[in-house]
Amino acid sequence: MISKHIEMFTVPGRPTPCIYTSRRCRRALHDMVYEVSIEGEPDNPLLRIEILHGHTTRVLEVVRHVYNIELDYTEFLVCVEGRPRLRTLAARYRGLRPALAPSIFEALIKNIVAQNISQRLALRIVASMVETLGRRIEISNRVFYDFPSPEDIARVDTELLRRLGMGSRKAEYIKQIATEVARGLDIESLQRMDPLEAVKELTKLKGVGIWTAKLTIMQVTGKLVLELFEDRAVKKGAEMLCISEDDVKHLRSECPSYLGLVMYLLALEYEERRV
Repeated sequence: MISKHIEMFTVPGRPTPCIYTSRRCRRALHDMVYEVSIEGEPDNPLLRIEILHGHTTRVLEVVRHVYNIELDYTEFLVCVEGRPRLRTLAARYRGLRPALAPSIFEALIKNIVAQNISQRLALRIVASMVETLGRRIEISNRVFYDFPSPEDIARVDTELLRRLGMGSRKAEYIKQIATEVARGLDIESLQRMDPLEAVKELTKLKGVGIWTAKLTIMQVTGKLVLELFEDRAVKKGAEMLCISEDDVKHLRSECPSYLGLVMYLLALEYEERRV
Protein backbone atom coordinates (compact mmCIF):
# COMPACT_ATOMS: atom_id res chain seq x y z
CA MET A 1 0.00 0.00 0.00
CA ILE A 2 1.47 3.33 -1.07
CA SER A 3 -1.47 5.72 -1.68
CA LYS A 4 -1.82 6.66 2.00
CA HIS A 5 1.79 7.83 2.02
CA ILE A 6 1.41 9.85 -1.17
CA GLU A 7 -1.77 11.49 0.15
CA MET A 8 0.12 12.58 3.27
CA PHE A 9 3.09 14.01 1.37
CA THR A 10 1.38 15.90 -1.44
CA VAL A 11 -0.84 18.98 -1.70
CA PRO A 12 -4.10 18.39 -3.61
CA GLY A 13 -3.78 19.72 -7.14
CA ARG A 14 -0.31 21.23 -6.60
CA PRO A 15 3.12 19.85 -7.56
CA THR A 16 5.49 18.58 -4.87
CA PRO A 17 6.57 17.77 -7.70
CA CYS A 18 4.07 14.88 -7.95
CA ILE A 19 0.57 16.18 -8.71
CA TYR A 20 -1.74 13.69 -7.00
CA THR A 21 -5.42 13.38 -7.84
CA SER A 22 -7.79 10.39 -7.79
CA ARG A 23 -5.01 7.91 -6.94
CA ARG A 24 -2.92 9.14 -9.86
CA CYS A 25 0.45 10.79 -9.53
CA ARG A 26 2.02 12.60 -12.45
CA ARG A 27 5.43 14.24 -12.65
CA ALA A 28 8.42 14.99 -14.83
CA LEU A 29 11.92 13.82 -13.93
CA HIS A 30 14.83 14.92 -16.10
CA ASP A 31 13.89 13.71 -19.61
CA MET A 32 10.99 11.56 -18.37
CA VAL A 33 7.32 12.45 -18.11
CA TYR A 34 4.92 9.88 -16.69
CA GLU A 35 1.74 9.23 -14.72
CA VAL A 36 1.26 6.37 -12.26
CA SER A 37 -2.19 5.04 -11.36
CA ILE A 38 -2.47 3.11 -8.09
CA GLU A 39 -4.93 0.21 -8.09
CA GLY A 40 -5.90 -2.86 -6.06
CA GLU A 41 -4.47 -1.93 -2.67
CA PRO A 42 -3.62 -3.62 -0.44
CA ASP A 43 -4.42 -7.19 -1.51
CA ASN A 44 -3.88 -7.03 -5.26
CA PRO A 45 -1.69 -3.95 -5.67
CA LEU A 46 -1.05 -2.77 -9.19
CA LEU A 47 0.71 0.26 -10.65
CA ARG A 48 -0.31 1.30 -14.17
CA ILE A 49 2.25 3.56 -15.79
CA GLU A 50 1.58 5.90 -18.69
CA ILE A 51 4.84 7.09 -20.23
CA LEU A 52 4.48 10.35 -22.11
CA HIS A 53 8.19 10.92 -22.67
CA GLY A 54 11.36 9.02 -21.93
CA HIS A 55 12.84 5.55 -22.32
CA THR A 56 10.52 2.81 -21.05
CA THR A 57 13.20 0.87 -19.20
CA ARG A 58 14.42 3.95 -17.35
CA VAL A 59 10.90 5.08 -16.37
CA LEU A 60 10.08 1.61 -15.03
CA GLU A 61 13.31 1.61 -13.04
CA VAL A 62 12.45 4.98 -11.50
CA VAL A 63 8.88 3.95 -10.66
CA ARG A 64 10.00 0.68 -9.07
CA HIS A 65 12.37 2.68 -6.87
CA VAL A 66 10.12 5.62 -5.99
CA TYR A 67 7.16 3.39 -5.15
CA ASN A 68 9.43 1.17 -3.04
CA ILE A 69 8.00 -2.04 -4.43
CA GLU A 70 10.92 -4.19 -3.26
CA LEU A 71 10.08 -3.69 0.42
CA ASP A 72 8.74 -7.03 1.68
CA TYR A 73 6.01 -6.26 4.22
CA THR A 74 5.30 -9.94 4.76
CA GLU A 75 8.88 -10.43 5.89
CA PHE A 76 8.49 -7.41 8.16
CA LEU A 77 5.43 -9.01 9.81
CA VAL A 78 7.46 -12.17 10.43
CA CYS A 79 10.26 -10.07 11.92
CA VAL A 80 8.01 -8.51 14.57
CA GLU A 81 6.24 -11.75 15.45
CA GLY A 82 6.53 -12.26 19.21
CA ARG A 83 6.66 -8.50 19.82
CA PRO A 84 2.96 -7.69 20.42
CA ARG A 85 3.26 -3.90 20.34
CA LEU A 86 5.34 -3.90 17.18
CA ARG A 87 3.07 -6.51 15.60
CA THR A 88 -0.01 -4.38 16.36
CA LEU A 89 1.65 -1.37 14.73
CA ALA A 90 2.68 -3.38 11.66
CA ALA A 91 -0.76 -4.95 11.29
CA ARG A 92 -2.59 -1.65 11.60
CA TYR A 93 -0.76 -0.23 8.56
CA ARG A 94 -0.70 -3.50 6.64
CA GLY A 95 1.40 -3.21 3.51
CA LEU A 96 2.15 0.50 3.91
CA ARG A 97 5.57 1.64 2.85
CA PRO A 98 7.16 5.07 2.41
CA ALA A 99 7.69 6.25 -1.13
CA LEU A 100 11.33 7.01 -1.95
CA ALA A 101 12.94 10.08 -3.47
CA PRO A 102 14.70 9.87 -6.86
CA SER A 103 17.74 11.86 -5.70
CA ILE A 104 19.57 12.99 -2.60
CA PHE A 105 19.33 16.60 -3.74
CA GLU A 106 15.53 16.54 -3.96
CA ALA A 107 15.10 14.77 -0.62
CA LEU A 108 17.65 16.99 1.12
CA ILE A 109 16.09 20.27 0.00
CA LYS A 110 12.61 19.08 1.00
CA ASN A 111 13.87 17.97 4.42
CA ILE A 112 15.61 21.28 5.08
CA VAL A 113 12.34 23.04 4.23
CA ALA A 114 10.54 20.73 6.70
CA GLN A 115 12.85 21.46 9.65
CA ASN A 116 10.88 22.63 12.72
CA ILE A 117 7.61 23.35 10.91
CA SER A 118 4.46 21.35 10.28
CA GLN A 119 4.41 18.88 7.42
CA ARG A 120 1.48 20.65 5.74
CA LEU A 121 3.28 24.00 5.77
CA ALA A 122 6.46 22.38 4.47
CA LEU A 123 4.53 20.80 1.59
CA ARG A 124 2.96 24.13 0.63
CA ILE A 125 6.39 25.77 0.56
CA VAL A 126 7.78 22.93 -1.57
CA ALA A 127 4.82 23.26 -3.96
CA SER A 128 5.48 27.00 -4.31
CA MET A 129 9.15 26.32 -4.98
CA VAL A 130 8.34 23.73 -7.64
CA GLU A 131 5.78 25.99 -9.31
CA THR A 132 8.18 28.95 -9.32
CA LEU A 133 11.52 27.31 -10.08
CA GLY A 134 10.80 23.83 -11.44
CA ARG A 135 10.51 22.82 -15.08
CA ARG A 136 6.90 22.88 -16.30
CA ILE A 137 5.72 20.70 -19.19
CA GLU A 138 2.27 20.52 -20.76
CA ILE A 139 1.28 17.42 -22.74
CA SER A 140 -2.24 16.54 -23.88
CA ASN A 141 -3.76 19.29 -21.69
CA ARG A 142 -2.00 17.91 -18.60
CA VAL A 143 0.67 19.82 -16.70
CA PHE A 144 3.76 18.09 -15.28
CA TYR A 145 6.52 19.50 -13.09
CA ASP A 146 10.06 18.48 -12.27
CA PHE A 147 11.77 19.41 -8.99
CA PRO A 148 14.06 22.44 -9.38
CA SER A 149 17.60 21.48 -10.33
CA PRO A 150 20.62 22.71 -8.34
CA GLU A 151 21.20 25.23 -11.14
CA ASP A 152 17.57 26.42 -10.94
CA ILE A 153 17.94 27.22 -7.25
CA ALA A 154 21.53 28.48 -7.40
CA ARG A 155 20.68 31.20 -9.93
CA VAL A 156 18.02 32.90 -7.76
CA ASP A 157 18.67 35.10 -4.74
CA THR A 158 17.70 34.18 -1.20
CA GLU A 159 15.03 36.91 -1.14
CA LEU A 160 12.97 34.95 -3.68
CA LEU A 161 13.30 31.80 -1.56
CA ARG A 162 12.14 33.75 1.48
CA ARG A 163 9.10 34.99 -0.44
CA LEU A 164 8.23 31.36 -1.13
CA GLY A 165 7.84 30.88 2.63
CA MET A 166 11.27 29.86 3.91
CA GLY A 167 12.99 31.51 6.83
CA SER A 168 16.19 33.46 6.14
CA ARG A 169 18.53 30.73 7.38
CA LYS A 170 16.80 27.96 5.47
CA ALA A 171 16.91 30.07 2.32
CA GLU A 172 20.65 30.62 2.80
CA TYR A 173 21.34 26.92 3.48
CA ILE A 174 19.34 25.80 0.45
CA LYS A 175 20.94 28.37 -1.82
CA GLN A 176 24.44 27.41 -0.61
CA ILE A 177 23.89 23.66 -1.03
CA ALA A 178 22.37 24.15 -4.49
CA THR A 179 25.32 26.33 -5.50
CA GLU A 180 27.88 23.78 -4.28
CA VAL A 181 26.10 20.93 -6.12
CA ALA A 182 25.78 23.04 -9.28
CA ARG A 183 29.54 23.64 -9.10
CA GLY A 184 30.30 19.92 -8.92
CA LEU A 185 29.75 18.65 -5.36
CA ASP A 186 28.72 15.02 -5.86
CA ILE A 187 26.23 14.30 -3.09
CA GLU A 188 24.50 11.59 -5.14
CA SER A 189 27.52 9.32 -4.68
CA LEU A 190 26.59 9.08 -0.98
CA GLN A 191 23.89 6.59 -2.01
CA ARG A 192 26.63 4.00 -2.50
CA MET A 193 28.11 4.46 0.97
CA ASP A 194 27.25 2.78 4.25
CA PRO A 195 24.22 4.72 5.55
CA LEU A 196 25.93 5.89 8.76
CA GLU A 197 28.97 7.09 6.82
CA ALA A 198 26.70 8.86 4.34
CA VAL A 199 24.93 10.59 7.23
CA LYS A 200 28.28 11.83 8.55
CA GLU A 201 29.16 13.25 5.15
CA LEU A 202 25.82 15.00 4.74
CA THR A 203 26.06 16.67 8.14
CA LYS A 204 29.21 18.42 6.95
CA LEU A 205 26.93 20.64 4.86
CA LYS A 206 25.78 23.80 6.59
CA GLY A 207 22.17 23.52 7.69
CA VAL A 208 22.10 19.71 7.66
CA GLY A 209 21.68 18.15 11.09
CA ILE A 210 21.50 14.50 12.07
CA TRP A 211 17.69 14.28 11.63
CA THR A 212 17.81 15.79 8.16
CA ALA A 213 20.72 13.58 7.10
CA LYS A 214 19.23 10.33 8.40
CA LEU A 215 15.86 11.02 6.84
CA THR A 216 17.41 11.95 3.52
CA ILE A 217 19.60 8.84 3.27
CA MET A 218 16.74 6.48 4.13
CA GLN A 219 14.32 8.26 1.78
CA VAL A 220 16.68 7.94 -1.16
CA THR A 221 18.34 4.57 -0.67
CA GLY A 222 15.42 2.65 0.83
CA LYS A 223 17.87 1.26 3.39
CA LEU A 224 15.65 1.67 6.43
CA VAL A 225 18.37 0.78 8.92
CA LEU A 226 18.61 3.98 11.00
CA GLU A 227 16.87 4.98 14.20
CA LEU A 228 15.14 8.34 14.08
CA PHE A 229 14.35 9.20 17.69
CA GLU A 230 15.52 12.74 16.96
CA ASP A 231 12.08 13.12 15.40
CA ARG A 232 9.46 14.36 17.86
CA ALA A 233 6.64 12.43 16.16
CA VAL A 234 8.65 9.19 16.36
CA LYS A 235 9.30 9.68 20.08
CA LYS A 236 5.67 10.54 20.78
CA GLY A 237 4.46 7.56 18.75
CA ALA A 238 6.73 5.25 20.73
CA GLU A 239 5.39 6.67 23.99
CA MET A 240 1.79 6.24 22.86
CA LEU A 241 2.34 2.58 22.00
CA CYS A 242 4.72 1.92 24.90
CA ILE A 243 7.42 0.73 22.50
CA SER A 244 10.27 -0.19 24.81
CA GLU A 245 14.02 -0.01 24.48
CA ASP A 246 13.91 -3.82 24.43
CA ASP A 247 11.66 -3.70 21.34
CA VAL A 248 14.13 -1.38 19.64
CA LYS A 249 17.06 -3.63 20.56
CA HIS A 250 15.18 -6.57 19.03
CA LEU A 251 14.74 -4.66 15.80
CA ARG A 252 18.35 -3.52 15.78
CA SER A 253 19.66 -7.07 16.20
CA GLU A 254 17.04 -9.26 14.49
CA CYS A 255 15.42 -7.02 11.87
CA PRO A 256 17.83 -4.14 11.17
CA SER A 257 16.55 -3.60 7.64
CA TYR A 258 13.11 -2.66 9.04
CA LEU A 259 14.23 -0.35 11.85
CA GLY A 260 13.54 2.76 9.79
CA LEU A 261 10.16 1.41 8.72
CA VAL A 262 9.13 1.20 12.38
CA MET A 263 10.31 4.80 12.87
CA TYR A 264 8.09 5.83 9.95
CA LEU A 265 5.06 3.97 11.29
CA LEU A 266 5.54 5.40 14.81
CA ALA A 267 5.53 8.94 13.40
CA LEU A 268 2.41 8.13 11.41
CA GLU A 269 0.71 6.71 14.51
CA TYR A 270 1.38 9.91 16.41
CA GLU A 271 0.16 12.15 13.59
CA GLU A 272 -3.05 10.15 13.14
CA ARG A 273 -3.87 10.07 16.85
CA ARG A 274 -3.06 13.77 17.20
CA VAL A 275 -5.59 14.64 14.52
